[in-house]
Amino acid sequence: MPNEIVCLSSSSSRSHSKFALGQGTRTIIDKNGITARNNRDVVPPKSNVMYRVTVSQKVMDTSRLNPYFTIQKALTKKKIANDIYENEYCRPPETSEEADCSHAMRRAIRLYTNAVKDMETLLQGTYFKNVEKDHPQRNECRNILIDSLNNIVAVYLRQKEYHEAKLCAVQVLTVDSNNIRALLRAAKAALLDPASTLEEASAAMKAAESVIAVYSKNKSLDEKELKRLKTRLKTKQLNYKEKYKEMFGNKLCLPTSVSKKGVDSTMLDKLTPEEKEKETGDKYFFLKMLQIIPIIFFLYRYFYRHVDQTDKT
Repeated sequence: MPNEIVCLSSSSSRSHSKFALGQGTRTIIDKNGITARNNRDVVPPKSNVMYRVTVSQKVMDTSRLNPYFTIQKALTKKKIANDIYENEYCRPPETSEEADCSHAMRRAIRLYTNAVKDMETLLQGTYFKNVEKDHPQRNECRNILIDSLNNIVAVYLRQKEYHEAKLCAVQVLTVDSNNIRALLRAAKAALLDPASTLEEASAAMKAAESVIAVYSKNKSLDEKELKRLKTRLKTKQLNYKEKYKEMFGNKLCLPTSVSKKGVDSTMLDKLTPEEKEKETGDKYFFLKMLQIIPIIFFLYRYFYRHVDQTDKT
């Protein structure tokens, strides 16, 4: 029967350790949704597991007539991916004996991505062309799409894949330009990505700040996260200035031998003390500028090109 809820008795299914996920660990969550915190309630790697499976609902595929079935599938994928993210994460291994959760995180990304594709297909299909713009199911599809993309960003950040996190955050902003979570995560990814610049991270934070002021539903929490990112940015800017001084500090000061070589001693003898000082100072300034100008020009070209590429992006 279509769309009929059918309550069935639960059954058990046993999983052998040879089908285990690997060296990962999964914490047990009780009926109240609280994660266990002691070692007794953690499933060790390569364990035999007994599952209790309950069929709660039978749903007929009516996706050609109504998006309900497709939405439910996408929600299920998203929930499974959320469960993997919460319960199958472990730190990247430092030795071969430690747990590795990269497989689990890739699976979570795959499930989120499939949910995104399902919602994109649905939103671009014929069904929503014949309904009003504020249709509840349209809004639900859009929310699932945005949440799944944002969750992919979170997975990439957790795995320290900052460039991929930044690209995925941009995808969220193409759908919802005022999405605060995506803006904050984009700023964090830009701040931690070695390939990004400080200007990119600063621009993302400014955009987040302006959106938080208008659209934030939890202003105190969002502002706290933004403040934390600004502090990290300021620290990074100070470190950058110190490194810049170490790299170019000596080159920006003209050596004494060079300044003396550039001035004719016989000419200086014929000048008054005031003229000598002016002549030496002018030539010193000119020679110094000859060294500084190429560096300034290089830095200007570098930052100008990067800002231009950022604007195009």
